[in-house]
Amino acid sequence: MVGFLYVLLSLTALQVECFSGGGSSIATQCGSMLPGSIHGNTGQSSPSPYTVTVSQTTYQPGDTIQVTLSGTIPFSGFLLEAHEEGQNTAVGTFSLGSGSGIVLVPCNGIAASGVSQSNNQPKSSVLVTWTAPASASLGNILVKTTFMQTSSVFWIEVPSMTVNRLSSVVNTTRAPTKTTNASNLTTTTQPITELTTTTQPITELPTTTQPITELPTTTQPINSGPGYKFVLRVKLTSTTNLTESEILKQLREELIRRGLPGDFTLRLRTVQS
Repeated sequence: MVGFLYVLLSLTALQVECFSGGGSSIATQCGSMLPGSIHGNTGQSSPSPYTVTVSQTTYQPGDTIQVTLSGTIPFSGFLLEAHEEGQNTAVGTFSLGSGSGIVLVPCNGIAASGVSQSNNQPKSSVLVTWTAPASASLGNILVKTTFMQTSSVFWIEVPSMTVNRLSSVVNTTRAPTKTTNASNLTTTTQPITELTTTTQPITELPTTTQPITELPTTTQPINSGPGYKFVLRVKLTSTTNLTESEILKQLREELIRRGLPGDFTLRLRTVQS
């Protein structure tokens, strides 16, 4: 009977050691985030079944960010802190949200700078709020959690996504304004130089026009009733090829120029000489 009670009390002590004391009793475990010497200093090397989710990935001093702890299997203990990237000192403060059996931890002597559990009851999720400190010197932040599945199975410092620090001061460089007295300015204006364009007219080739040579014309009147027919024997010479219509046109114009009334008809017949 005594042996049974001794073993039972020992197992209870192991469970309490998993961050379950809460408050200042586990403040010495802040920074390293190790669950305690009796559990060893080496956590699991396999991927963690637990995640740390942040509601935003950027912040400015004074911003609040929702932090959710969850997993595919329940966890019996945890220690949550926010560290500056590359550091292991808790920064900012937490306030409790949903979930029972959780407690604030004064890491680094700063009240509420960490969160843990107040009992060893299994939990499937925890929701808290982290408030960024007012210090403008902080850089990017990682929210880290050590999860205890059992007293011998745990994952150390499971990180959230990086919460990047946004600059609150935007440096705007403005070019100095220079006031110039217009009366003291000497302005030299150079007119636009126009190119001199030499235009050469299109040179037309000299055209040699040989007038139609009129041979002595023998006009023989022909009695044809109310009108007359005349036969003109003409020799034409031209430097270009002329169609029949062009020849008739030029003959007609020449005859009219010489006084013949325009109500006549011309026909062309070619006679071999």
